[in-house]
Order: sequence, then structure tokens, then C-alpha cells
Amino acid sequence: MPTQPLADLSRRGFLYASAAGVLLAIVGRPQSALAALSLDDEFPIPADKGFSPDWIRSLTARGEPTVYSSLRDELKYIGMPIGGVCCGQVYLGGDGRLWHWDTLNLPQEAIWTSCSGDPYVNPPEPKSPFRQSFGLRWSFGTRLDEKPKLARLDRRSFRNIEFRGQYPIGLVNYKDADCPLAIEQ
Repeated sequence: MPTQPLADLSRRGFLYASAAGVLLAIVGRPQSALAALSLDDEFPIPADKGFSPDWIRSLTARGEPTVYSSLRDELKYIGMPIGGVCCGQVYLGGDGRLWHWDTLNLPQEAIWTSCSGDPYVNPPEPKSPFRQSFGLRWSFGTRLDEKPKLARLDRRSFRNIEFRGQYPIGLVNYKDADCPLAIEQ
């Protein structure tokens, strides 16, 4: 392989050379790599920790998802992060609103100001820089003069809102006696 000055080395060439160097380092000394991974007899954690088989099975047993309800006033501080890596930040609130937007490169209030647990003791109020108005419009009448009804998907129009968060999916259900439809978002 001819030697090249680093200034003339392309990006692809650099990656090939780096991968070859790592591979050579591993293959060149396999005994030392295995010795670093082996555990000696004085390892402080025993292999058998004495856990009961029932307890170990309970760690992976599926339970029923928790459903939080507006009737019990449990939705105020629910916020499940949604979005992908490097997409900014937005939370799905327990009532279905989107809040704590951090997508516009605008300074936001710091939620994590210390490691003392403040966000859990005094959680931030849900807020959004955008006015949201998701809603539902319906009409079951056959008369032409009947106005369609409108219900916003929030606490003003629906008394019973339920949130079930099973990350990465958050389900919000809206039910009300004044609305003939049940909505799942």
C-alpha cells in the first residue's frame, strides 16, 4: 500500500485506514483482548444471587397499562416526549395538547436547573408557543338548516379525557355526554 501524506488522504481513504488499524490492533494481540474480558475468581458479584424464580418471571410479565383520567384530575403534568433524534422537542400532554415545544431555536425555560429533583417536586406548567385548535365537527341531521356541532379536543368540550402512555405510543380518549362520538387520538 503506497503511503500518502495526510493532506492528500480522502475521507473514504481515512475511514479505510482507520478501520484497518483497529482490525490490526485486535487481530495482532487476541490473547490480551481475551484476558481483559475474562473474569477472575475474585469477582465480587456471585453468579447465583439467590433470587426466586417467581420474582425473576415478574420482571418480564406484562401488566395492564395505567390509564390516567381528567375525572380524577391526573392529566395536568403528564407529558410524553414525542419526535425523533435531532428533531427538536415536543411533548404530548395528558389532555392531547402538544406542549414544551423546542423546535424554533428559541430559548426555553430550563426544566432541569439542578439535580435536586425540582422538576418532580414543582413540575413546569404545560405551555406552548402555538395556539392549538384540534376539533371535531359533526352533524347527524338531515335538515339543511341544522348547524353542525363543534367540539374542541380539550377540557372545555370534553369532561372525560383519558391518557394511556405506552412509550412510544400515547393514546388520548375523549368522551362526553354532549358528544355522540368517542374519539381516540
